[in-house]
Amino acid sequence: MRAAVLHLQHINTKDDGAFEPALRGMNVMVHGNIPRAAGLSTSSSIVVSAAEACIRINELEVDPMEFIDICGYGEWYVGTLGGSGDHAAI
Repeated sequence: MRAAVLHLQHINTKDDGAFEPALRGMNVMVHGNIPRAAGLSTSSSIVVSAAEACIRINELEVDPMEFIDICGYGEWYVGTLGGSGDHAAI
């Protein structure tokens, strides 16, 4: 879940290490019934949800195409190899 938030933080880091804007965090509990083997990655569903929540909480403006990239890079940033196609479909 922190993959998308870490990537948002990373792309908002200035050269001196400060964040612009400083991102507010969140405490989250996840519960759902994402079906297994439904053709979309469970991790992608959670990354999209976390990114959307972080963007709204921090009142960031993100273009829909950039949002898809943020989710894809977020997963890659923490070492998973999900595809951006899942994020776009969700």
